[in-house]
Amino acid sequence: MCKNLETREGVLEILFTISDRKTSLKVKIAQQKRCIERLIGLIATGSQTPNEEKISKFAALTLANLNLAPSNRHHIVPYEQELALIASTDEKTCKIIAEILSDLDTYQVYAK
Repeated sequence: MCKNLETREGVLEILFTISDRKTSLKVKIAQQKRCIERLIGLIATGSQTPNEEKISKFAALTLANLNLAPSNRHHIVPYEQELALIASTDEKTCKIIAEILSDLDTYQVYAK
């Protein structure tokens, strides 16, 4: 994790763009060690400054893109409680997180 917010924002913007491509890329990104955990951590940091707000939003949008690949949902399910807490406290990303949670809820029903 880079401490420079502008660099972090730029990297997330690139990751977001890549994650909006083919399903196979979404799966490869999600399989990277600690990827989902770090994205959720970036979302959870909130938005005290405009740069942090962009970072949080890019992280949420990237996670939403990864969530579009059904095979990635088992990577995201362990973080469902954290996502619910974020959705209830962060008005900037709550709609994005709510959609992810809705997909996870549907996934868990069918997985059982």
